[in-house]
Amino acid sequence: MAVADGRIGGERVARVRRRVDGLPFAIGLAAARPRALIAWSHARCSERERLLWARASAFAGGLDLAAAEAVCSGDGIAREDVPGLLAALADRSVLIRRETADGVRYRMPDPIRRYGRERLAELGEETRTLGRHRAYHRDLAARSAAELFGPDQVRRFARLRRGQADLRAALAYCFAEPEAAATGLAMATDLLHHWLTGHRLAEGRRWLAQGLAAWAEPDDLRARALCAAGLLAVAQGDAEAAEELLDESRAIAGRLGLDADLGHAALLTGMIAMARGRPDEAITGYEEALDRHRLAGEPAGVALALVRLCLTHALRGDSPRAIAHAQECLAVCDAHGEGWHRAYATLALGIAAWRRGDLTRATDLAREALRFVAALDDPPGIGIALEVLAWTAAAQQRHDRAARLLGAAAGVWRGGMPLPEYGHLTRHHDECATTAREALGDAAFRRATR
Repeated sequence: MAVADGRIGGERVARVRRRVDGLPFAIGLAAARPRALIAWSHARCSERERLLWARASAFAGGLDLAAAEAVCSGDGIAREDVPGLLAALADRSVLIRRETADGVRYRMPDPIRRYGRERLAELGEETRTLGRHRAYHRDLAARSAAELFGPDQVRRFARLRRGQADLRAALAYCFAEPEAAATGLAMATDLLHHWLTGHRLAEGRRWLAQGLAAWAEPDDLRARALCAAGLLAVAQGDAEAAEELLDESRAIAGRLGLDADLGHAALLTGMIAMARGRPDEAITGYEEALDRHRLAGEPAGVALALVRLCLTHALRGDSPRAIAHAQECLAVCDAHGEGWHRAYATLALGIAAWRRGDLTRATDLAREALRFVAALDDPPGIGIALEVLAWTAAAQQRHDRAARLLGAAAGVWRGGMPLPEYGHLTRHHDECATTAREALGDAAFRRATR
């Protein structure tokens, strides 16, 4: 019986050991002193697992296989061995594995990450690894900007959003070293459309301001960055700051003969004019931007100028011109498989349909646009689509629905994206609100908008 008891006891101990080894670190950290438990797990890793652990600690928010291969391989870790090492660290709960729409991502809990950074410093690899991390995210931003006008927009924007913490870390590392200031400014500029979506205007302006302060060379990079900062400023309703940035950008681009940058400056000129309620001046700026981008062979710039022109003409009630510009924009977008600018052109067509009383068509077009801009998490597009749906509902005398849609749009605008660059949109908003309030009464209107 003693032998049997000993055997049973040994089996129980083995089962307990297997269960403890498989415990997620979150539970283990709560049950024991974190430093001792992490050190114990570190000691049980192979040499290459420990090396990958240290290098992966450079990631602030998480990493996927491509990022791990780019940043963590080499000097002791072959690129083809990275997938197996990631899996091994996930099995040990050093990394938390998660399935996403783009594949598998890994995240390192903060206490484990801090321990890894200490080991990275001890290995003398911190500068090298952080440099590779910065280069990887600089390249990610550049590729996202270069491939913005194409069929892969939603996936690319989602990837940037998931990597937000590491984009911030890479930018901070750029500006921590004077010789990397140009890299940081280029990265912040390439992330312009990332800043425009998801309520990141203020953050984008901060990074661009930091970069412009660190990089004073009057070159193409500074001209582009000034325009990007100006666009974010006007989107926040700061037309004065935008105009100051525009003046310097246009001066540099004119001196260097940069047609594309002069096109961006002309577009910003139009946006500032629209923010100040001067649609005729805005149209002049947009038309110049269109001509310059056509000359430079930039389809993204062409589409953006056409979007602004068709929206402005639609809001002014000039349906023939709005429709002509929108159809041209749709053709350019469809030729490149592009969806974001296409959604705005679709919205302009919806506004034109609303203005001429084709309410069913207006609703269908606004809904079509809303589906895309919502998938992209684009606040201006979402807000305008909701506004158009509200105006259409009010015209159909569906006043409770109109009030609810106005309330939803207001939630988007309060998130940091006001209306100034869309000029006459505010007037139509006010007219819709007045109609709905008069039909429902003050109390019912307030309930519906809430």
